[in-house]
Amino acid sequence: MTALPVFESALLGQVPGIRHGFFTRQGGVSMGLYESLNVGRGSDDDPSSVTSNRGRIQASLAAASLKTVYQVHSATVVPACQADAKADGLVTKCAGEAVAILTADCVPVLMATSDGSAVAGVHAGWKGAVSGILDAAVKQLGTTDIVAAIGPAIAQQSYEVGEDVFNAASAPSYFVPNGSPGKYQFDLTGFVSGALEATGITAIDVLSEDTYSQPDLFFSYRRSCHRSEPDYGRQMSAILRIA
Repeated sequence: MTALPVFESALLGQVPGIRHGFFTRQGGVSMGLYESLNVGRGSDDDPSSVTSNRGRIQASLAAASLKTVYQVHSATVVPACQADAKADGLVTKCAGEAVAILTADCVPVLMATSDGSAVAGVHAGWKGAVSGILDAAVKQLGTTDIVAAIGPAIAQQSYEVGEDVFNAASAPSYFVPNGSPGKYQFDLTGFVSGALEATGITAIDVLSEDTYSQPDLFFSYRRSCHRSEPDYGRQMSAILRIA
């Protein structure tokens, strides 16, 4: 692989015939707010820089193609042949075809059947997680004999939410009141892990990296809001079959 800063799951790395990576914001060509590996086509970054950054990730994975979707915080997962559709997950069984999702605080989940015959990438924000995006991905893969890895996302101590999220999730064990009326600290990663367990998956790896508190490593929507910045970049998480 071409050298790009990347986080990998040791558990997912044991699955035969796949390659994966939770990429950071480092190693690209974008400038300013988007420095440097911004892959968000929806950002106001120079489109040529975004294309170049995506190409660097594809080369790093040695993938023949790199597929993404137009993410809308849904519970929709589609096959890779429907890339660019409005969805929040992609599944493929094709060798050389990488499926990828973008995040900037939401939870990236990479999944593979235990034999490496099929892989999936899932963007799990709180709305998608509550609506059933993880269950939808498992149904697309067609089995619960799956290895799943949860990548860098906003941590509970960094993620204040209101009563709307608390009520929608209906899972009080993932919330801690923070002293402000109607405000909580939400363990989104824990909630996503619990949703994966509820589908019957038992092999789950969690990479505990907080996107909000590590500005040199990760883009963060919440951090950009707190800094009153006009826009933000996105990092990519990708997985492919190599055989």
